[in-house]
Amino acid sequence: MPSPSKSIDTQEILGRVLAFSKYLRLSFILLLAGLLCGVIYYLYSDALYFSRGLINVRVYSYAVDSQSGEEGRQPVAKAKRSLAAQLRSNHLLKLVAIRMGLADDSNSAAAIRERLLPKVQVRFEDNDHLQLDVYSSLPHVVRDFPAALVATYQDTQAEMRREYREQAVAKYMEELEGIKRKLANRMQAKSEFEEENALVDVFVAQKQLSQVPVETVWIRHRLTQMDGLRKTLASKETDRLGQLTLLSTFAEDIPDTVGRVVRPEREGASPIAVKEATENIFQPSRITLRSDWEKLERERRVVEGQLAELRQTYGPAHEKIRQGEESLSNLNAKIDLELEAALQQFDREYEALKAREDALAKQLPNYHDITRKYEQFRLDYELLTKGELAWGKAHEEISKRIAALEFGADKERVELQLLSPTNLRDEIPVSPNKVKLILISLIVGIGLAIAVPMVLQMLDTTASRIQQIETATGLTGIGVVPLCKRENLENVSRSPSLGAKVPNQLLENFRIIRSNICLHPGVNGESQVVMITSARPSEGKTTQAANIAWAFNSIGERTLLVDADLRRGRVHDVLGIENEKGMSNLLIEDASEADVIQKSVLTHLDVIPRGEIIAGSTEVLAQRRFEELVLSWRRRYDRVIIDTPPVLGLSETGTVQRVADGVTLVIRAEATPTKDILDAITLLQKSGAHFFGFVLNRIDLNKIANYYQYQYYSADYYADFEPGDPPSSIAATTK
Repeated sequence: MPSPSKSIDTQEILGRVLAFSKYLRLSFILLLAGLLCGVIYYLYSDALYFSRGLINVRVYSYAVDSQSGEEGRQPVAKAKRSLAAQLRSNHLLKLVAIRMGLADDSNSAAAIRERLLPKVQVRFEDNDHLQLDVYSSLPHVVRDFPAALVATYQDTQAEMRREYREQAVAKYMEELEGIKRKLANRMQAKSEFEEENALVDVFVAQKQLSQVPVETVWIRHRLTQMDGLRKTLASKETDRLGQLTLLSTFAEDIPDTVGRVVRPEREGASPIAVKEATENIFQPSRITLRSDWEKLERERRVVEGQLAELRQTYGPAHEKIRQGEESLSNLNAKIDLELEAALQQFDREYEALKAREDALAKQLPNYHDITRKYEQFRLDYELLTKGELAWGKAHEEISKRIAALEFGADKERVELQLLSPTNLRDEIPVSPNKVKLILISLIVGIGLAIAVPMVLQMLDTTASRIQQIETATGLTGIGVVPLCKRENLENVSRSPSLGAKVPNQLLENFRIIRSNICLHPGVNGESQVVMITSARPSEGKTTQAANIAWAFNSIGERTLLVDADLRRGRVHDVLGIENEKGMSNLLIEDASEADVIQKSVLTHLDVIPRGEIIAGSTEVLAQRRFEELVLSWRRRYDRVIIDTPPVLGLSETGTVQRVADGVTLVIRAEATPTKDILDAITLLQKSGAHFFGFVLNRIDLNKIANYYQYQYYSADYYADFEPGDPPSSIAATTK
């Protein structure tokens, strides 16, 4: 079966909650402090007024921007992105403040912001509208600042464009002058180059010799053709008519391009403009074949046809046959003459071409030399020309930029139009807000009222509840004593049954302690010798020892109260007896027991006071002498109550406890740290001490938490006083 769950201890929880009641006054003070801070802030803080407006934004781009450089300096998209940052910049805000007469040049932008404009927000509401929020301690500033901001921005931008234009034009003009100087230097260098190298002569010579290779190639090709034609003409297979046809065709077979030189030119201007010759270098073939041979050939064929017809009709001797044969013979003779003339002309042409080939071969070395020289000069000249062209283009580009700046650099690119305010608070300030300030002050006060007591409670290591101490120490709580007047506690000379001028409920506490001591005997089963001590001084052990002795005396036991605190013992003060001779004298045998034991006003209570403060008397407490005294007291008294020094920091308590049946530890509520209690218990346990338990002293029942824990000590239940005393409560007898 599952183990039953732990029941919730409502009293423990309630007790912990009520433990904070001791901080009620502090919490109330902290709550008031939070509210007071809010009031002080409201009274001494500057009032802030507010305005919100819209600014219509239009950005223009001009065609001249690409030439003036303005487009690269301030494109449309970049202008919109940077506009918000420019409008809220410290520099512009300072200019606006100066424009409005609120500051001068000696004021810093930070001081102006702190004094006049603690907050200025600019952000895009959409693509074409800026939202401007202004906070200021001056009402007229939030009214007039937006318009002044727009006007100042426009003026500032116009001034910047004017300065930019002047600086840019000056810079470009300086560059133009430099370019002009460089162009002049280039022209001078070209002129000197032409003069030094006699370029005109070289170019003319190169032009004259440029046709030598072409003509040489053409002549060699022509000679090769003529050699082939000569072989064909010499062939037996070629008749007269074929020879004439070949010669006539060869003479006419001259390409249209023959005689014209075509040379590709390089980029750049030619250094010298020389007109190119357009006439043919070579004339057509001088083989002038008359076209008569073709006519003669046609006539011959006609005559042969007529002669063939006549032979069919007439005989060989006929006159017509004879005339026809004679005409045919004449025609053949003429054709042969034409062939012979063509062959002679062909030979003369061949010889002329051979002679020309030899002449051109002699000119080829000159052609190569002048060509190399021409190409080198051409290359050098082109380099000079290219540099001149580059500087010319730069001059043209800068001239365009200057013209663009003169035309459009002063035109407005960003146009701002302030719309009417959408929200204006120039009469009722937006800060400090009363409702918000009250809420914040209340929250801060409540937070302090809760947090500070919680921290103090966490740091508080003292205890005011018996259960808390029992859990921490393992000892049993044998009684509690409420906080009350000192004279009530120290008035031990009271009636054994009721007491004199002491509320009965207070005396009942010591009767409970007496009973619990008897119910927790020592190892030997006795509780005759009771040692009363505490962890630290001023915890009430002496008054507790005196009242516990009274409690045993009140039931008729012969009781001896011994003051063993030889340093600061004050039992004699509590009981109002002499202190000339006491325990210190008895220990060093400076007096007898009869000399130091004094009778009190109570019937069964004897007292040994502290005696004189004698150096070294505390050491006797650890000797056999003290044990013998206690042994003799055991035989003569029913109960021996020994008041000893505090445990921590002193050695006497550890030696005294060896002769006692048990120890009663006095703990001062809400004063003795838990660590001190544990340290004292540990020291006594190491010496083998037996504990009757602890007494929780000086509990303030005026506190709600303590009253709830110890409500059974209420005066209403123990309302039993001597005649003549008015009814009272614990609160009436407490401090």
